[in-house]
Amino acid sequence: MLMISMAFCKMVRSSFKAKNIPLPLELQYLLSSLIKPNGLFNSVNHPVLLNAYGRAMYKHMALTRIYPLRNYGKFNQTMIAKYPIEKKQGRILNFSWIEKVMDGKQSYSSVLYYDASQQHGPSQQIRYDDSPLGFLRFSRNVHHVHETDEEKDKYLNSIDPHFIGILHDVLTSQSIFIILE
Repeated sequence: MLMISMAFCKMVRSSFKAKNIPLPLELQYLLSSLIKPNGLFNSVNHPVLLNAYGRAMYKHMALTRIYPLRNYGKFNQTMIAKYPIEKKQGRILNFSWIEKVMDGKQSYSSVLYYDASQQHGPSQQIRYDDSPLGFLRFSRNVHHVHETDEEKDKYLNSIDPHFIGILHDVLTSQSIFIILE
């Protein structure tokens, strides 16, 4: 089965290469996941194949599966280690998302301060860690923003286009499978 996956991935990559078209980031993550252990088995659940609402549900379900593990530090380290190396500086991309949100749309930056326990408006403190788990929590909580699922998904991808592909790879490597019905 792995041989078939590898042949398929090679065929897709060569088609793009023959036309001198760069492989889209989402497709890169999908193809790389197909040739990993459990990759083909879990490929139908890959988030790049889902619509915006499905990706939001994927992130929500991932968070509910990660929280009981209680080893958040290891999850964050594993996620950060999977980020690509910057070609210019030869270092891992800096995982910092809070500053990008604060510099963006007000409707999203207000989510950073939202605290359901506060009855008299937003908190004065940011309620998230500047980590992959913090971004996953934030991604789940943007449902408070009054925009379409597609607009929210586009915004979250602009903050970190690598996140959803890496999240799927990390979960699959830990034998955590998110299945949407």
